[in-house]
Amino acid sequence: MNLLATDDNQLIYIYSDQSEMGKRLLPYARSSKKSLREISLIPYGISQTIWTEIRERLGVSYLDMLDPTHELVREISDSEALEEHDWLKLIDKNPELIYRPIIIMGSKIVQADDRFDFDVFLGADGANMDKDPESIKMADHKDTTGHEKF
Repeated sequence: MNLLATDDNQLIYIYSDQSEMGKRLLPYARSSKKSLREISLIPYGISQTIWTEIRERLGVSYLDMLDPTHELVREISDSEALEEHDWLKLIDKNPELIYRPIIIMGSKIVQADDRFDFDVFLGADGANMDKDPESIKMADHKDTTGHEKF
Protein backbone atom coordinates (compact mmCIF):
# COMPACT_ATOMS: atom_id res chain seq x y z
CA MET A 1 0.00 0.00 0.00
CA ASN A 2 1.41 3.39 -0.99
CA LEU A 3 1.18 5.98 1.74
CA LEU A 4 3.33 8.55 -0.03
CA ALA A 5 1.04 10.63 -2.22
CA THR A 6 2.64 10.79 -5.66
CA ASP A 7 1.56 12.28 -8.96
CA ASP A 8 2.88 11.79 -12.50
CA ASN A 9 2.96 15.57 -12.90
CA GLN A 10 4.64 16.43 -9.59
CA LEU A 11 8.29 16.03 -8.69
CA ILE A 12 8.96 15.26 -5.02
CA TYR A 13 12.47 16.25 -3.93
CA ILE A 14 13.53 15.00 -0.48
CA TYR A 15 16.88 16.27 0.76
CA SER A 16 18.93 17.33 3.76
CA ASP A 17 19.88 21.01 4.10
CA GLN A 18 23.24 19.82 5.41
CA SER A 19 24.02 17.74 2.34
CA GLU A 20 26.17 19.42 -0.30
CA MET A 21 24.75 17.11 -2.96
CA GLY A 22 21.19 17.83 -1.86
CA LYS A 23 21.78 21.58 -2.09
CA ARG A 24 23.72 21.29 -5.37
CA LEU A 25 20.96 19.33 -7.14
CA LEU A 26 18.07 21.40 -5.78
CA PRO A 27 18.27 24.02 -8.60
CA TYR A 28 17.73 21.24 -11.17
CA ALA A 29 14.54 20.23 -9.36
CA ARG A 30 13.43 23.86 -9.18
CA SER A 31 14.10 24.43 -12.89
CA SER A 32 11.78 21.60 -13.88
CA LYS A 33 8.56 22.50 -15.63
CA LYS A 34 6.84 19.99 -13.33
CA SER A 35 5.13 20.99 -10.12
CA LEU A 36 7.66 20.64 -7.27
CA ARG A 37 7.08 19.38 -3.74
CA GLU A 38 10.30 20.17 -1.92
CA ILE A 39 10.83 18.37 1.42
CA SER A 40 13.78 19.51 3.51
CA LEU A 41 14.51 16.89 6.16
CA ILE A 42 16.10 19.18 8.74
CA PRO A 43 13.13 21.36 9.70
CA TYR A 44 10.33 19.02 8.59
CA GLY A 45 11.35 15.37 8.42
CA ILE A 46 9.09 12.57 7.26
CA SER A 47 7.40 9.70 9.07
CA GLN A 48 9.00 6.34 9.67
CA THR A 49 6.26 4.70 7.62
CA ILE A 50 7.15 6.87 4.63
CA TRP A 51 10.86 6.06 5.10
CA THR A 52 9.99 2.37 5.00
CA GLU A 53 8.04 2.85 1.77
CA ILE A 54 10.87 4.87 0.19
CA ARG A 55 13.47 2.24 1.10
CA GLU A 56 11.29 -0.55 -0.29
CA ARG A 57 10.59 1.34 -3.52
CA LEU A 58 14.31 2.09 -3.95
CA GLY A 59 15.10 -1.58 -3.34
CA VAL A 60 18.06 -0.82 -1.07
CA SER A 61 19.02 -1.27 2.56
CA TYR A 62 18.86 1.60 5.02
CA LEU A 63 22.65 1.57 5.14
CA ASP A 64 22.77 2.12 1.36
CA MET A 65 20.68 5.28 1.77
CA LEU A 66 23.16 6.89 4.17
CA ASP A 67 26.40 8.86 3.75
CA PRO A 68 29.19 6.24 3.88
CA THR A 69 31.76 8.90 4.81
CA HIS A 70 29.91 10.02 7.93
CA GLU A 71 31.58 8.83 11.14
CA LEU A 72 28.33 7.56 12.62
CA VAL A 73 27.59 5.50 9.51
CA ARG A 74 31.10 4.01 9.49
CA GLU A 75 30.64 2.90 13.10
CA ILE A 76 27.28 1.31 12.30
CA SER A 77 28.40 -0.40 9.11
CA ASP A 78 30.96 -2.35 11.13
CA SER A 79 28.23 -3.94 13.22
CA GLU A 80 25.14 -3.90 10.92
CA ALA A 81 23.18 -5.46 13.78
CA LEU A 82 20.42 -2.86 13.67
CA GLU A 83 16.75 -3.73 13.44
CA GLU A 84 14.44 -1.73 11.16
CA HIS A 85 13.12 0.43 14.00
CA ASP A 86 16.75 1.28 14.94
CA TRP A 87 17.51 2.42 11.38
CA LEU A 88 14.34 4.53 11.33
CA LYS A 89 15.18 6.14 14.65
CA LEU A 90 18.73 6.85 13.43
CA ILE A 91 17.43 8.59 10.28
CA ASP A 92 14.81 10.49 12.26
CA LYS A 93 17.37 11.82 14.76
CA ASN A 94 20.13 12.38 12.16
CA PRO A 95 18.53 13.48 8.86
CA GLU A 96 21.90 14.80 7.67
CA LEU A 97 22.89 11.16 7.08
CA ILE A 98 20.72 11.19 3.94
CA TYR A 99 23.34 12.85 1.73
CA ARG A 100 21.87 11.95 -1.68
CA PRO A 101 18.50 13.53 -2.45
CA ILE A 102 15.54 11.29 -3.20
CA ILE A 103 13.49 12.17 -6.27
CA ILE A 104 10.00 10.75 -6.78
CA MET A 105 7.48 11.26 -9.55
CA GLY A 106 4.54 8.90 -9.91
CA SER A 107 5.88 5.36 -9.68
CA LYS A 108 9.48 6.39 -10.46
CA ILE A 109 11.96 6.89 -7.63
CA VAL A 110 15.73 7.39 -7.50
CA GLN A 111 18.32 8.46 -4.97
CA ALA A 112 20.25 10.96 -7.09
CA ASP A 113 24.00 10.90 -7.57
CA ASP A 114 24.17 13.73 -10.11
CA ARG A 115 22.04 15.98 -12.32
CA PHE A 116 21.65 13.29 -14.98
CA ASP A 117 19.39 11.34 -12.62
CA PHE A 118 16.71 13.95 -13.39
CA ASP A 119 16.56 12.62 -16.97
CA VAL A 120 14.53 9.64 -15.71
CA PHE A 121 11.79 12.10 -14.73
CA LEU A 122 12.15 14.99 -17.13
CA GLY A 123 13.37 13.35 -20.32
CA ALA A 124 16.04 14.62 -22.65
CA ASP A 125 15.66 18.18 -23.88
CA GLY A 126 18.26 18.08 -26.63
CA ALA A 127 20.89 19.94 -24.64
CA ASN A 128 22.26 16.68 -23.33
CA MET A 129 22.36 14.86 -26.68
CA ASP A 130 25.63 13.61 -28.10
CA LYS A 131 26.54 16.10 -30.84
CA ASP A 132 29.77 14.69 -32.20
CA PRO A 133 29.72 14.34 -36.04
CA GLU A 134 29.58 10.54 -36.03
CA SER A 135 26.57 10.50 -33.70
CA ILE A 136 24.77 13.07 -35.82
CA LYS A 137 25.35 11.00 -38.99
CA MET A 138 24.04 7.84 -37.29
CA ALA A 139 21.04 9.53 -35.68
CA ASP A 140 17.59 9.47 -37.20
CA HIS A 141 17.10 13.24 -37.24
CA LYS A 142 17.83 16.15 -39.54
CA ASP A 143 21.25 17.76 -39.09
CA THR A 144 20.49 21.44 -38.45
CA THR A 145 24.13 22.46 -38.00
CA GLY A 146 24.69 23.11 -41.69
CA HIS A 147 28.29 22.64 -42.70
CA GLU A 148 29.89 23.66 -39.42
CA LYS A 149 33.19 22.07 -38.52
CA PHE A 150 33.36 20.37 -35.14
